[in-house]
Amino acid sequence: MADTAFSQTPDQLASLTEMLRADQRLRWLQGQRVKVEAYLEHFPQLRGHREAFHELILGELRLCRELGEPIDLADLERRFPDDLDWLMAQVERLVPTSSREPTLVEEPDDHPALWPTLPGFEILDELGRGGMGIVFRAVQRKLNRVVAVKALRSGSTRSAKARERLRKEAEAVARLQHPFIVQLYDVVEHDGQLFLILEYVRGTSLSARLRQQPLSPTDAARLVRQLAQAMQHAHEHGIIHRDLKPSNILITADGMPKVTDFGLAKRLDDVSSRTQSGTLLGTPDYMPPEQAEGRAREIGPAADIYSLGCILYEMLVGHPPFRHESMVRLIDAIRFETPIPPSQIAGNIPNALEAICLKCLQKSPSERYPSAAELGADLQRFLNGQRVSACRQYRLGRWLRSWFRRPR
Repeated sequence: MADTAFSQTPDQLASLTEMLRADQRLRWLQGQRVKVEAYLEHFPQLRGHREAFHELILGELRLCRELGEPIDLADLERRFPDDLDWLMAQVERLVPTSSREPTLVEEPDDHPALWPTLPGFEILDELGRGGMGIVFRAVQRKLNRVVAVKALRSGSTRSAKARERLRKEAEAVARLQHPFIVQLYDVVEHDGQLFLILEYVRGTSLSARLRQQPLSPTDAARLVRQLAQAMQHAHEHGIIHRDLKPSNILITADGMPKVTDFGLAKRLDDVSSRTQSGTLLGTPDYMPPEQAEGRAREIGPAADIYSLGCILYEMLVGHPPFRHESMVRLIDAIRFETPIPPSQIAGNIPNALEAICLKCLQKSPSERYPSAAELGADLQRFLNGQRVSACRQYRLGRWLRSWFRRPR
């Protein structure tokens, strides 16, 4: 490949990225394990375009998934140290738990012989794993209670950045005491490793629940109202979750939601926790435009409200508002496209609930609900059969769209 100059327009960047990904896939299928760095040698300008650069890396991760090859976290940390947080989020998306992507080869730390030894606790089994963390079910011997123990995966234990992220997660959850948020019991350090001792939730994740059967509009509204209450509590204590999604919501046996995984949480009073602008954190399917564009300083409570809207949308129609295989196209859709109204995808969705959902999904944070409490109140009005505040804006928007479509 010759060193080629290219115009840095979005369309040309997208075309170049697609071409390079296609070339890499062809070479891998032929047995040539060409890495992303080989393409960056010929197109060094791509490093300056974060979305295109990340799309190339994501393409390689998907090739590992497609060909059943293990994803080596330690190798990724070495190759892309400045993009570790984003990498961990993408690995978590591709390899969230054993219930998803079963063809992937897991890291060797899934063997019981390699589970951590933690004095005072008996590790029983593995509950799940993400990009950096792994969660076990354990018995705390002193209190004879079952707990969840969160630790770093073997590929991340050497990373100071990963340890700092786990520590910040502990600091964030320690501030929160709410029935709809998984509680932090303790933080234990042993043999140079950090362990979070968390409330054990007997149940399943919302993502697994949605795979079993859809929720009725009433059940969906009730569940998101409870989640809004949890987020209002977090926001009042200066915590923005930034990664709300069905896999981070546990459902107890009696149907109560529990928000978990505050690994990407942002503390509004901590300057050191403010991610540098241009860094993409979180799961793209559920992130608002300001987060998708890497405008970290603009991410506030409205970001979590948008994510709650995505979760409500998925509960109503079976998938998030925007879906694309290409990360670049997904980000563009989040930034510029209007989501299809849920009623056009699935039937029997009340207009009032659709209005609430679409208000959460407004591109501008100022056009969403001013607080999670306001979202919860509107959902309660819907459940009570009362008029919801979102309907006025929804009817006005629908009238304007109809007016502009009229022939002149």
